[in-house]
Amino acid sequence: MLKFIFYGHSCFCLDDGTHKVLTDPFLTGNPKAAISADKVEADTILLSHAHGDHFGDAQAIAARTGADVVGVPEVLGLLDLPAAKLHGMNLGGSLNLPFGKVRMTLAQHSSGVAGGRHGAVFRHAAHRQERPARLRDAADRRQLHDGS
Repeated sequence: MLKFIFYGHSCFCLDDGTHKVLTDPFLTGNPKAAISADKVEADTILLSHAHGDHFGDAQAIAARTGADVVGVPEVLGLLDLPAAKLHGMNLGGSLNLPFGKVRMTLAQHSSGVAGGRHGAVFRHAAHRQERPARLRDAADRRQLHDGS
């Protein structure tokens, strides 16, 4: 079963019991963060863009956990991590990872670095049909919906 954990702002974790995928890890300095950067676990980190409230603790978390980091090359270029841990892709591209597939989509938002803004569509390996996952506000919490 895929578990969705909302940590605050745009940071959440998708955990299938084997793989932990973390998005936009802005935790340090975020007064509403539900976990600290030194406690969160990740196998893969997805970065949407280079603004501090998204890029946040990516460097520290990836260095501590050994997580792979996915983003556009312009954003990944800001990280001081081994090249083997960085997975750059451009709009429309997709990447097969141990947990499933990530496809890069356009995000209508500035990026903090030239060329570096995107969103992602997830497909977990257990699902045969690709349906975009999307977030929506529901009451005072966020829920992950499978697009249906």
